[in-house]
Formats: sequence, C-alpha cells, structure tokens
Amino acid sequence: MHDPGEMPERLAAFLSARDGSRTAVVHTYEAMVGGYSRLMARAEVEWSDGTREGLVLRGDPPAGKAMIETDRDLEYALLGSLADVVATPKVRHYDSTGEHLGTKCIVIEFVEGRSLQTMINGLDAAGAADAHREDFVDTLASVHTIDASAVAGVLPSPTSWDDYLTGLIDKFRQADANHVESMPILRYVASWLDANRPPALPLRI
Repeated sequence: MHDPGEMPERLAAFLSARDGSRTAVVHTYEAMVGGYSRLMARAEVEWSDGTREGLVLRGDPPAGKAMIETDRDLEYALLGSLADVVATPKVRHYDSTGEHLGTKCIVIEFVEGRSLQTMINGLDAAGAADAHREDFVDTLASVHTIDASAVAGVLPSPTSWDDYLTGLIDKFRQADANHVESMPILRYVASWLDANRPPALPLRI
C-alpha cells in the first residue's frame, strides 16, 4: 500500500484471488488525505464481467510514522459487528497480515460524500447545521442500542459498571503520571469523577 507504482497490480491480484470467479483490473490508484494517521487510498476497479466499482483501502503506515497507534484487527472486527446497526460503507476484504497489500489493510466500498470538515465549513445554509446534528445524534443513538456483549471478544469487555468507570477514571491518572510536566487538572478531574460517579446503567457500545 505504500508504493502507488506497484499497488494496482498487487490489489488486482488480491481481489481476483478473493473473488474466485472473476478477475480484476485496477485502472486508477491514488492516495486520499485524512484517515486519522492511517494510510488511505482510492482505487477504480473493473471486473472481468464488466462490473466497475470504487474501493477504498485503509492500512497501517510504516512503523514509527503514525501520530497515533490504532489496531486494524480490532477495527475490522468492530466494523463487522456494527454493520447491521450503523450505516457505513461495506467492508469487502481484509489483508490481516499485510502479505498481499504490503500492510494490514481493510478494503471498503467507496461511497460518494464529503469529509466532516468540509461539512462543518459549509454550514451556512439555513437548517444545514440542524440536519447534520440530528444525523450525528441518530448515529450515536443507534450505536448505543448495542449491548456490550454483542462485541465480546472484539472490544475489551468490563465485568461491571464499576470496573468500567474505574478504568476510565484511571486513564486520567495514567495521563498525569506519564506526562512530561505536572498536570494537576488531570488529578483533579480523576478525583472529581471518582467522587461523583453516576448511577449504574446497562453497558453499551
């Protein structure tokens, strides 16, 4: 995925092998911006039966080149778990070892749309902000309907509400302990949250 010069051929071979009955030709392959520190690319593919489609590749950058570290195995499993609840582009394939595409890489259907930032920048039209806000809240509400047990083995599953809150609060203490300078606000937040725990609720995603 790191070399656009060789990726069309590698991707075509990967897709053809995964399909089993058709062969693919990759006509275009270009990097996409964004991706929250992941590599992103868009490919235009034509199949031997005449079907054409756009695909998006999302993979890990070379070691030491990411601003944040996230887990592709976890992301792939979570996308599969949420597929019937949240409207997201369909996951087509996953190179779980990087053997075929040069890095761990999720292959997703391409969907026309705009980036979140461009939508935020263009909220001048009357009612536009309200519509996007409602879409965002509806999406969060859909995710919140999923019981934590539905992704057991995919996401770390706390054994209880108290354990879950303790883990979250402890992240503030860990951030304070690992920061290069003293951060009293983090200790204050952790202490306040510990003293003002909300009542127990069913665990959701």
